[in-house]
Amino acid sequence: MYTIQKIKEEFHLTKAISFIENKGSYTDTLTKEFVDFGGSCDVYIQEFDDEMLQNQVDVFNNFLLNFRNYLSRINSYIFSNLNAFEKDTDNELSFDVIFVPQTNLKYELILVCGKKVKFLFLNRRITLRIEIKNGLIKSIKRTNNSTEDND
Repeated sequence: MYTIQKIKEEFHLTKAISFIENKGSYTDTLTKEFVDFGGSCDVYIQEFDDEMLQNQVDVFNNFLLNFRNYLSRINSYIFSNLNAFEKDTDNELSFDVIFVPQTNLKYELILVCGKKVKFLFLNRRITLRIEIKNGLIKSIKRTNNSTEDND
């Protein structure tokens, strides 16, 4: 389990260049938690004035404890949204990014993940942006730009 202090000690603080706001993210690449999901995942916990909220840490810890509960819904979404030329493979999901914003009314955590699928005779990777609020998946969207909200 992570605490605010443990994150501040183990993660790296990356600041955004801004003359208006003093914000950035505590970042790290986690490996042991995601060995079966691409081997690693980049984590970004947003901060303001070098501080993060206890709620952010709670959301992050809850995700780490329960992310396997989301897998069936994510895989079902992938399967139901393949086009006529794509075929699901037995490859596992690859977790790429976890982002925990400081204040956002729409979601508490974003997971960006992907999976390789067969496209005609080639392998192709699809990317999903998953928005989570109150421990539940709020929305899933197949996307080429994971920085845009799902809306």
